[in-house]
Amino acid sequence: MDDSLRSRSTEELISLYDKLWEDPSEEVCERFDGYTDFDEFEEIFDESDFFDCDFVDDMEDDPFEDDMEGDDSFEDGVGPDETESFNEQNRIRRNSQLRTELRKLICEKYNQDIWESGVEGSNEYKVVFSEADTIDQVRIIRDREKLTKNVQAYILNLAAPSDLFTLEEIAFDEDRQLDMESAIDCAGGSWTAPRWAKPGDIIFFMHGKSANAKIARTKSELKRNREHYTEEEYRALSALIEKETSIHKQYGGKIFAVGQLIGAPEYIPSEELVEGLSFHSRVFAEIGSMYAFENPLNVEECNEYLHISLVSGITPVDGDIFDRLKGKLKEKNAIPTFLDEAKTTPLPLQRINDENWMTLSNDFRREFMFESQFRYYYVDRLLRNISGQKKIFRECRCKKDGISNSFIDNVIRFEGRYLPVEVKLSILVEKNIKKQVRKYCYDDFIVIDKESDRKITSEQTYCNRVLIVDTSKIFMFNYDEDSITEIEALDSLKDEKAMSLLREKIKAFL
Repeated sequence: MDDSLRSRSTEELISLYDKLWEDPSEEVCERFDGYTDFDEFEEIFDESDFFDCDFVDDMEDDPFEDDMEGDDSFEDGVGPDETESFNEQNRIRRNSQLRTELRKLICEKYNQDIWESGVEGSNEYKVVFSEADTIDQVRIIRDREKLTKNVQAYILNLAAPSDLFTLEEIAFDEDRQLDMESAIDCAGGSWTAPRWAKPGDIIFFMHGKSANAKIARTKSELKRNREHYTEEEYRALSALIEKETSIHKQYGGKIFAVGQLIGAPEYIPSEELVEGLSFHSRVFAEIGSMYAFENPLNVEECNEYLHISLVSGITPVDGDIFDRLKGKLKEKNAIPTFLDEAKTTPLPLQRINDENWMTLSNDFRREFMFESQFRYYYVDRLLRNISGQKKIFRECRCKKDGISNSFIDNVIRFEGRYLPVEVKLSILVEKNIKKQVRKYCYDDFIVIDKESDRKITSEQTYCNRVLIVDTSKIFMFNYDEDSITEIEALDSLKDEKAMSLLREKIKAFL
């Protein structure tokens, strides 16, 4: 790892890590591996079109689930397809190695930042690099009242169209307008969201300070291509660029509105997005209760503690940073109740145990950002309670129709037979959840114990059913009907009586 990385802030390193995960292209791996110019590396992402590649969309959501069977190339619990090219497999492995190195450095920097902060209560925090490669920020919370209205928050940095083609799509379509216009009007609707977001989370809207550079480039591009447009088209494009310029003068580099997620993030297939346009993300969430600040806040006033991501349109805001940002907004504006009452308390992972998991985990379950966290602190205990046995089986290799190994997240013994279980943060952001779980039905065999190579056959399993657990609900997949049906909301699981009712409901689906 190049020494120039160590001079960068924790926030910058996290941004680079996120981008490296989102973009596994060979060029980015090569430039990252041993680069010396940090600004040049950021520029790669700022100008790249790598987000359009189909390969990105097929990768596993959870960056900490790579190490399956000692091979970093496994994807979503599934081994590399036999027809997959060697170069593509090698690229996946190399990207995983780079991310592993960067994760270690992030944890090291995080703990140093906390140690040097000197703020009251900082000794309650620490960041750990677990065997599962998770990065967990831990705090012991002594006051249960602080658990109320607990949410996550992030800043969505809205840019400007960066090319004439995108501008044409807006200028020549009467039903479309600039993203900034929609946000200023507090029109609500669907907006880019991180996969870990949940209903109730807070989204701050900001207009990128550097958007003026894109506006200037587009204006120059229009002048160079003047002969390709009619007079009417040229005037329409020029007027839209002038509107962009005016908006940027008023809102550039400022947080100007806030909203609240009213729906869970969903993966939107490319064919359902606006035709012809390129989207850096295909995960969107419905936003409601949008509120425009009378006096937008220039983020330069918060430079001491708030660092806007330079390589991602989303900047997470939590803990003390959220409180300070909210306080700064309140100095200049009236703020909506949903923002005023919101808390962003870090996960108390160390406090979760077999006695309190149903109560404490329910308070924080929605905040799990990685599947590995969700599995370890919640799902493992849930499955043991469902099965009534201490033993649950993890990452179980299976084979179907004699080809291509797959890996089931869990298998449990239930009512005398074995039931496959798939674990997700949210099934709504999965590209094709049914395709994933179909692989676990009517298998030739499932290996439930790797050490002894113990196998079970279809006759010993519920071969046409898969239990699905995400951070909101429990579902059942029926292979024969190709359907996913909700069984229970996790919020209702508060005591042993509720668990008994859940077991009966699952039995009815089998």
